[in-house]
Amino acid sequence: MTRIPSKSESEQMLKWLNENRHTLLDLYRNQYVAYNDHCVIAHSENLREVLELATASGETFAIYLVPRSTASIQILPIFYSGVVQTPGKVVSPLLSAWVEKWHGFSS
Repeated sequence: MTRIPSKSESEQMLKWLNENRHTLLDLYRNQYVAYNDHCVIAHSENLREVLELATASGETFAIYLVPRSTASIQILPIFYSGVVQTPGKVVSPLLSAWVEKWHGFSS
C-alpha cells in the first residue's frame, strides 16, 4: 500500500512536474506517468499497469496523464443556419441566448 505524500513532498513533485513538462510531452505523449520529486517511475497507456509498477517500486508517487497536445486554443468549426440579423436585432433563439448569457443583454 502506498502512503499519501506530505505537503512538502507534494510541492516538490509538482515542482518537478512543472520543470519537466515539455520533456514528458515529448517522450510520453498520451501515456500515464508515475513520478516522484526527481524522476519518472513508470509509464504506459494502461493506467492499471502504471499503478502496479509504481506501487511495486516502493516510492511515493503521483500519476499524471500526459496530454496529446498542449494547445491552449483549439479552433472548431461553427455552422450557423437560419440566422437573420436585422439592424440592432439578432433573430435566432440559440444565438440570442448566447448573446444574452455572455454579453448581458437581450436582442
